[in-house]
Amino acid sequence: MAADFFVVATITYRLLFVLVILAHDRWRVVHVAVTNAYAERVIGSSRRECLDHVVVMTEAGLRGIVAQYLAYYHHAPTHLALNKDAPVPRRVTAHGIVAIRSSAGSIIDTDRRAA
Repeated sequence: MAADFFVVATITYRLLFVLVILAHDRWRVVHVAVTNAYAERVIGSSRRECLDHVVVMTEAGLRGIVAQYLAYYHHAPTHLALNKDAPVPRRVTAHGIVAIRSSAGSIIDTDRRAA
């Protein structure tokens, strides 16, 4: 298990503390510094891809943004560990019109070729 936290400031300069806990599918003995690197990577990705592009109003708003981002993160983006495939595999087509779908409050766009 890896854990870390980060802080998000609201528009009224209220600080919201976000705790990140990652459970690994495979249990193995790993040094704590290595496991925290996974949590730090998730935090960095969520900041770069999502939180740096929004203004958080309230704690409830932050919860909604994070929930939408996590839904995106677990389904849409490609991962090197998956040989550049997404966690939910999708058919790759070379021809067709590219359709863009917005998610996470129009912060994150995913594109797919229309059949």
